[in-house]
Amino acid sequence: MAGQPSKNLSLQKDTERRHIELFLAFAGLRASLEFGDRPDCVLVLAGRRIGLEHRELCDQDLLWTRPHLKRLGNILKAELEARALPLHVRVQLPPHSIWLGAHPSRFVPFARRIAEFAARSGTHGVISGEEQLVGLGIEGLKLLAVQRLDDDSRPAAQIERGPVEAEPADRVLEAIRSKEAKLSAYARDANLSRHWLLLVTGDASTQPVAAMRTEGLRVQSRFDRVYLLDAGEPRLLCLQTAAG
Repeated sequence: MAGQPSKNLSLQKDTERRHIELFLAFAGLRASLEFGDRPDCVLVLAGRRIGLEHRELCDQDLLWTRPHLKRLGNILKAELEARALPLHVRVQLPPHSIWLGAHPSRFVPFARRIAEFAARSGTHGVISGEEQLVGLGIEGLKLLAVQRLDDDSRPAAQIERGPVEAEPADRVLEAIRSKEAKLSAYARDANLSRHWLLLVTGDASTQPVAAMRTEGLRVQSRFDRVYLLDAGEPRLLCLQTAAG
């Protein structure tokens, strides 16, 4: 199953199926699919039944902050509207903006400072770098971009947070270990001749591990094969291959 369960189980299963079908196409394999829970899918391939576990490599911290970013964006948009500013304002926060969830009372004054600065600038422009922004009187930003729209356009605001940098190998190994814990639940099934793991990245903004950053990576696990599918490229890497 996906690393972050969907509110809609049907949508989650559709995503799972899409990823597995893309994986089979890139691997050049023709197999029938049987979806379940333990494992997520069984590949019936050349007379063999192969258990396939599916896992999306999601940045859990980004997932946690997403609703806070949405709320902050709505507040900034309201501040722009209150000033009748036909602007599109894009804000990028530093990766470790931990106050987002801990101090929601800061949202309104924070958005107000940004809107007031945008009102003063009133033109196109991109300002990057925390030190430069602090020098302009705005703390807690990594990037601020202001774009003037047509006078009859409604203001727009976009708030995002930079991803927390982590070594791709660390994210991959963490996902593998979490899935290995499930192997014992179905590994005794005599009808399964092999156990494979499919890791997926690049299909959402919360999946920052690019295949190009894992080129040459090799892992050891209890799975017979471990694949990494970058759905954004798209591209398929084999990180571990056992006989068969």
